[in-house]
Amino acid sequence: KVANDCFGEKNPLLYERMYDALAHDCYHFSIAIQSGDIIRITLPCLLPRYKDNHKNIITEPLSHFLREYQKGAKLPQYKSVVMVVINHVSGTTTQDKIRDNDNYEYKQLVNTLAFWFLPDDDYQSCKMFNASIISETDYTEVFLVPQEKFADWFAKTGMKIMC
Repeated sequence: KVANDCFGEKNPLLYERMYDALAHDCYHFSIAIQSGDIIRITLPCLLPRYKDNHKNIITEPLSHFLREYQKGAKLPQYKSVVMVVINHVSGTTTQDKIRDNDNYEYKQLVNTLAFWFLPDDDYQSCKMFNASIISETDYTEVFLVPQEKFADWFAKTGMKIMC
């Protein structure tokens, strides 16, 4: 809000630098390419509740982060992926207070990542796998796994989710 009100129109360069700092320093997004073509993106928060959806709460910061990342490294393009979303819930949360997987807002995440990595977010381009696990802190981990590699990826990495 401060960046929008104070710098948005008056000083676009300063606004861009401030927004970039927010995306990296405040939001703490990260991206890594694993095994050549599997993308791992982390968001330092849980996805919003389905009912508490605020438009662009994820879309704008994540798009900005990916735009800045793309300036230094090329983002891969996929024909089809399995988008694996893992909700890491703080261990201080009791088991009965963990939200069901269907109560998280996935739409913004899917739309944003499809824009950057996929031809579309339809059923042919994007399959979904969702899980919630107990962790030390709240955060969201997203993997973009080419569909033809998902079975092998799950056998190696995904089984850790199920434990």
